[in-house]
Amino acid sequence: SDVCSSDLLGSSYGSVMMGACQGYSLPQCHLPSQRDGGLLGRASMTASSDFFEQALDAAGIDTLAAGVAGRQGVGTVVLNLMGGAIARVAPEDTAFAHRRALFSAQYLCEYAAGTSESTLASAELWAQGMRERMRAWSSGGAYVNYPNALQARAAEARYGANLARLQSIKAAVDPTGALAPLERA
Repeated sequence: SDVCSSDLLGSSYGSVMMGACQGYSLPQCHLPSQRDGGLLGRASMTASSDFFEQALDAAGIDTLAAGVAGRQGVGTVVLNLMGGAIARVAPEDTAFAHRRALFSAQYLCEYAAGTSESTLASAELWAQGMRERMRAWSSGGAYVNYPNALQARAAEARYGANLARLQSIKAAVDPTGALAPLERA
């Protein structure tokens, strides 16, 4: 079934975090290909993301809410607080360039396996559209684990000021190009 933010209203924290594993044993809470007795199925998903270095003002909150309310179909935004231990490490000390962000936003649409390509394409447009809507407030950064084919300059958004250093390291340790280029990661 589709996952929708309204489905989560009134849910306990535990049930939201357990998601599809709610009521399953540990062996069952795996894909069948991962473990004998696994019962989880694959989902079709599209997502994009942003990082924010300041709290949203009223206009930013209204824009974010309007983007979710205007979505025809499945679509949610997950906001993750950052700072704390994440910010104690300098951005240049790891590949993760967004350590100074106050929070991140994940624009997410998740469907059952086998969902039509047209539905997924519509969801992808919405997720990218949320990045565009929130551009005035965001840092322009993006989370590496949400590759977005519609995002311009994706490698720069994912790796920020660390991109040139990471490309240099990749060239030194992977001269034959066995690993995917950072631009496609």
